[in-house]
Amino acid sequence: MFSNQAHSFQVQARLAIRLSWVGGYINALTLLLCGRATSHVTGSVTTIGIDFAQGKYGELFFLLALVLTFSLGAMLSGLLTEYGRARYWASIYVLPMTVQAVLLSLAAILTKLHLLGGQHDPDFHHLLATLVPALAMGLQNGTITRISGGVVRTTHVSGVMTDIGLNAAALLLRYMGKREFAELRQRQLGIEASQTAPGAASRLQLLSCVAGSFLVGAVLGTYADLNFPDWAFVPAVVFLIFLIVVDIRTPMGRLRTHHELGGTLDEKLPQGVQIFHLCPNRRDGVRTGRLPNMTAWIDDLPPNTHTVVLDIEEMDITDINDMLELRAGAVKLKSAQVKMILCGVTESERTLIRTVGLNNLIQEERILGSIGEAEGVIMRAAT
Repeated sequence: MFSNQAHSFQVQARLAIRLSWVGGYINALTLLLCGRATSHVTGSVTTIGIDFAQGKYGELFFLLALVLTFSLGAMLSGLLTEYGRARYWASIYVLPMTVQAVLLSLAAILTKLHLLGGQHDPDFHHLLATLVPALAMGLQNGTITRISGGVVRTTHVSGVMTDIGLNAAALLLRYMGKREFAELRQRQLGIEASQTAPGAASRLQLLSCVAGSFLVGAVLGTYADLNFPDWAFVPAVVFLIFLIVVDIRTPMGRLRTHHELGGTLDEKLPQGVQIFHLCPNRRDGVRTGRLPNMTAWIDDLPPNTHTVVLDIEEMDITDINDMLELRAGAVKLKSAQVKMILCGVTESERTLIRTVGLNNLIQEERILGSIGEAEGVIMRAAT
């Protein structure tokens, strides 16, 4: 995981649904224009086995190149996202999506050459017109897989439909009153505890939207090929550029330790108390940004932690989805029997806290206006 740089579930969901549209769109185009699926390699690997058995080695090597190119795209995604993570970029998927947009622009040019027959070597242009989209799809799938921690895929729906079935089973068992049986069978079904209701319901909704988005993309890709084949790749490129611009304009906030910011309050407090500050990305003097994945951040807490102080004074939390992400962190802390003290809370944020029910997880006296009040609360709790 990317620790506090990981995107929240809400951000992951929106990104997955949007990119699934692109996956279905590009796959339909390459099937119609080049005769090959490029958003997944299951069929290609199967055909490789058939061609090998039948001695069709020319086609076999072409398909091997397609499979390896898709894998190369996933590897490139890992390198690019790790590059952003190592440099603490506000968004770790801007660079992979930028490269993907460039690749799809190149695919549009190569497809144009292929449609014209290619003045020099039509077979070579056909190969490139197929491999470049495959590289872009491997890059996209690797990026969303890394960001979501393997929760969703966006370039094929086989795994998505499998997960839909598993989550539907968890919900069905729960609603049939077989709670104990459902929990007993979770490991055998491959379902984590977080996937049971209501988590399974949210995940089922997300996965259904991903599958539907992929289908819509395939329909739109077919219409694009029928009506403007020379420009068919352009909508996908423009959409990726739009996502990049939106992400740059609303980057992700960072969680930093009290010690990193030069504070000394933690030196006065008992062992096992961790103090963090939610720091926004400033733009034009405005405090802005999305919340990072709070549950992923909690996974990295030291094992002896019994109290977490989170200062949100620097961040203006006005989006209910961000407050829901904060609530998800509070739920995980409570399940781990770790106390949470929330500091720097404004009156408008208190309203949001009550709206999402966060006040039911954190005692009222632990929701503070400033971090200066935290020392007294911690000392009273320790005595």
